[in-house]
Amino acid sequence: MDKAFVEKQEKNFWKWIDRARKESENATETIEELVAILSDKSEEELLAFEINLRQYLKSLNHLSILELGIILDSHFEKAGNRYAFKSKMNTDKFLYFRCWVVLQGKEVFDVIQKDIQKIVDYDVEIAQLKASALLFATTNAFTDDDEDTTFQKAAIKYSKALNYDLDEIVPDEGLDLANLDLKYKDLVQTVVAL
Repeated sequence: MDKAFVEKQEKNFWKWIDRARKESENATETIEELVAILSDKSEEELLAFEINLRQYLKSLNHLSILELGIILDSHFEKAGNRYAFKSKMNTDKFLYFRCWVVLQGKEVFDVIQKDIQKIVDYDVEIAQLKASALLFATTNAFTDDDEDTTFQKAAIKYSKALNYDLDEIVPDEGLDLANLDLKYKDLVQTVVAL
């Protein structure tokens, strides 16, 4: 796969995500719409989309995005004016959350990598924080046959260094569940008020 082609397709990646978002109300509908959009694309375009997706998912694999997922997931106990978050995210749940982040579009994606608290400035649907089906959007767009692994094998071949399934650890070094409400005071106050 030509690297220049993949980079050129980055604009299409976000254009197709945004188009799918405009036609839907939640992550499930967005992914269904995205599969429909992708279904008329060439194999090269699908591979480029998959490679870009993998790059974006890997770029979100850091502590602040994990902390955002934990806060938005809202498993906390209130004690006085403090909120103690109770659970971490396992590898799968964190991966599915990062898929959800990608589905929010390029602007949200870029902004929250700099400051997760800025997510409150956007109208995002937090009732459904996982979007695991995004991982199969290109495969489903390529074929309706669940037994056909042709596309999956090609995607793996071209993106071996971007494997989000193997050797991926949740970046929880430095995670302090008991003090997330102090570290991200405005974000936590907004989320717990929902």
